[in-house]
Amino acid sequence: RRFDVQLYGDWTGQDVSSSDYFDASALTYNSFRAGAVVTGPVIPDTANFALGAEAWSLQTTVPRAWTPNPLDSALLQVAADSFGVDLSPYVEPRVTKTELLSTFGQFEWRPAERHRVALRGNVAGFKTEDPILGSGHLASLGAESEGLDGSAALELHTQFTPWLAMDLRSGLTSSRREYTPGLLTGTSLVDGPAGFGNDAALPGSIGLLDFRANLAFEFLLGSHRLKVGGAGWVDSHDHTYDFRRSGEYLFAGVPEFGRGEGVYIQSTGILPSARFHTGQAGAFLQDVWTVVPGLDFTAGLRADWEWLPDGEVPLNSEWLARTGIANDVFDATIFKLSPRLGVAWDVGNWHRWQVQADFGVYHGSVDPAVMAEVITRSVGIGMRRGVGTLGGWPSAPTDAAAPIVGAQLSLLGPDFRPPRTTRASFGISVDAGSGTVVHASGTYRHTDYLARRFDVNLQFAPTGQDQYGRPIYGNLLQQGSMLTVEPRSNRRFSEFDVVSGLNADGFSTYWDLTARVERHVGRFVTLTASYTYSRTEDNWLSGLGGGTEAQLNPLPFGIGGADWTEGRSDFDVPHRILLGGDVVLGPVRLAAYYRYQSGRAFTPGFRYGVDANGDGSFRNDPAFVDDQLPGLPELFSEWDCLRGQVGRFAERNACRGPGVHTLDLRLSLALWRTELVVDGLNLLEPELADLDRALYLVDRNGSITTDPSTGDVTVPLVVNPAFGRPVAQHSPGRTVRIGLRINYD
Repeated sequence: RRFDVQLYGDWTGQDVSSSDYFDASALTYNSFRAGAVVTGPVIPDTANFALGAEAWSLQTTVPRAWTPNPLDSALLQVAADSFGVDLSPYVEPRVTKTELLSTFGQFEWRPAERHRVALRGNVAGFKTEDPILGSGHLASLGAESEGLDGSAALELHTQFTPWLAMDLRSGLTSSRREYTPGLLTGTSLVDGPAGFGNDAALPGSIGLLDFRANLAFEFLLGSHRLKVGGAGWVDSHDHTYDFRRSGEYLFAGVPEFGRGEGVYIQSTGILPSARFHTGQAGAFLQDVWTVVPGLDFTAGLRADWEWLPDGEVPLNSEWLARTGIANDVFDATIFKLSPRLGVAWDVGNWHRWQVQADFGVYHGSVDPAVMAEVITRSVGIGMRRGVGTLGGWPSAPTDAAAPIVGAQLSLLGPDFRPPRTTRASFGISVDAGSGTVVHASGTYRHTDYLARRFDVNLQFAPTGQDQYGRPIYGNLLQQGSMLTVEPRSNRRFSEFDVVSGLNADGFSTYWDLTARVERHVGRFVTLTASYTYSRTEDNWLSGLGGGTEAQLNPLPFGIGGADWTEGRSDFDVPHRILLGGDVVLGPVRLAAYYRYQSGRAFTPGFRYGVDANGDGSFRNDPAFVDDQLPGLPELFSEWDCLRGQVGRFAERNACRGPGVHTLDLRLSLALWRTELVVDGLNLLEPELADLDRALYLVDRNGSITTDPSTGDVTVPLVVNPAFGRPVAQHSPGRTVRIGLRINYD
C-alpha cells in the first residue's frame, strides 16, 4: 500500500580474513555485494509491483592446489627446465573471482475480490575465473565458467463460487552453462600426490529450455476439500560434453614426468553434442477430509507419462553386428503412478500438541545427462590411450604414442526408468509452556531405479588374480609407483573401449531421527538446539565427480556371493548438531550458530594412478587389509576403522574423515531506518580436505611377477604412512563481512 525502497551492501577483504591453512593476508582480494528492492502500489489496494537487482563481485580465497610435499621443488624445477612451464602458481594460495548480476520483477493484480493474477520474471548472469569444478582433483587454473538464467511465470487464481476455485500456473525457464578449460593439460603425479592443469571434466556446455504448466480445480464439499487437475512439462536440452575431452596425463613421479613416461587418456572424434527433448504429462486427484476441527486426512493419487527422445539415439551398427544388441532400443514412454497419504492432528484443537504423518511414492525424471551421454556416445567418439614414452607434454602426444584404442559407447538397460522414492515421515511438536517448544520427527526414504554403470566390454572372466584374490582383467603394467592396464588387453571386443551399460538396479535407503528444542525467553532471547541421527546405505557408486569409470564396480562378481557395492553410502552423514540463538537488546541484536556434522566417509584403497584390477578405472579399487605388511599395525591406533577389515577387502566407505565444525556470528545495530550488520563466518574454520585414501603404494623398487601357468600376479606393495592425511585443502578461511541496510518509505 505504500512505496518502499531498501538498499543494502556489504564488503569483505583480506584485512578481515584469516586461515589455518594459508596466509590470507598475503593475498589481495576484496568482495562487494550491493542490491536494491523497490515495492509499491500500481493501483491502491488492487495492484502492486516489486523490482529488485543485486550485483556481486565475490573474491574467494582458496588454498594451494595440494598440500606441501617433499617433491614440490623438484617438480617445479623439472617443469621449468625441461618444458618451460611455470607451475609455481599451483603451490601458492589463490583467489577465485565471480561477478554476478541478478534482477527480478513481479506484478500482482486483484481485479476483483475473488480473482488474482501474478506475473514474475528474473534474469541472472555470472562469470567465474579459476572456479573449483569437476572432481576438484585438479586446480584448473585459467579455467572459466559462465552462466545465464532467465525465467517468466504466470499465476492465475479464480474463485468462481464459494465452493469452486481454479489455479493456473505456467512458467518458462532458460538456463545455460559454459565451462572453458585453462591452457595446461590436466596432469597427475602418483608420488606427490599432486595434480595441476585442467580437470578432466572440462570443457562443457549445457543448455536447458523448460516449459511447465499446472491446472487445478478445488471443490469445497462439506468437510472435504477436493482438488483435481493436470500438469505437464516439456524440456529442450542442449549438451556438448564428454569426460576427458581436453585430455589427461598421469605420471608415477617427478623422474617419469621429466622423461615423459606415463599414461595419456583422451576422448576424441566428432564434437560430442546432443540436442533432444523430454517431457511429461499427467493428472492428479487429492482429497483433504476434515474429520473434526484440528484433524485432517489427506489422500491423493497422481498418474504421469514421461517420454524420452525416441529416435534420437543413432544406431551403432558395428556393436549390433558384434553382439546382436541394438543400442537405440529402449522404452521411450514410461508410466508412473504416485499414491499419497497424510494426516495432520492438532490434538483437541488446542494448538499444544501437533502430530503429522505422511506416506507417498514420488517419481523422479530421467537424468538428462544420462540421455545426452547415450546419444553422444552412440557413434563417432573414440578413446585415445597411450602407455609408455609419450613426449609432447603439456601438448597432447602424437597419435603413434597415444592411438585410438576403441570407440566409446553407452546404452540403456532393457528396464531403464527414472528413480522412484517411497517416503514416510512422522513428527510431533509439543508446546511445553514457558516459551519452550519440543519437536521430534523421523523419516524413512527408499529410492530404487537408480542408474548403475557396468562395463559391458570388460573381459567376461578375469585373466587372473593378485596375491589377495582380487580378480584382474587384462595385462597389468607397472611404471614406478603407477599401475595401469595394457590397452585392449581387458576388452571383449577390440573395436570398442569402455561400453557403459546403464541399468536401473540401484537403490538407496535413508532414515533419520531428529530432536529439536526451541526456547523463547520473553521477546528478547531465542535459543535453538537440534540433533539428527541418520543412516544412508546404497549400492550406487556415485563416483564423486571422477568421471564414468569411477562408477564401475571393482568386484563385479562380488565377494562370496555378496555384492561389494552394497553398504555405507558416499553421502552418509550420521550426525548433525545445531546449537544457536539470538539476543535482542533494544537496537542491538546478537546471533550465534554452531554446526557440526560427521566427516566424509571413504574407502581405503589406492592413489589416483593405480588401477589394481585392470578394469580401466583409477578411482574404484578397495584395498585388501593385510596386517602382515610392515607398517600397517601402526595405522590401527590412528584409524580404528581398519581393525575390523583385517583379512578381507575393505568395505565401502569403511573409514571416515574428521567431523566438520562451523561457527557463525552476527552483530547488528539498528538506528532509525539504517542497520549496520557485521557477520563472522566460519570462525571455527572447518578442515575441508581431500584425504589420501591410499592404504598401499606400489613399491617402485619392486616389480610385478606373473605366474605363466595361471596368469596370477603379485604386485609389490608398501604401506602408505600418509594414509588419511590431507591431500588438498579447500577451506575458504575465516571471514568478517561488514554490511549496511537502508530502508525508505
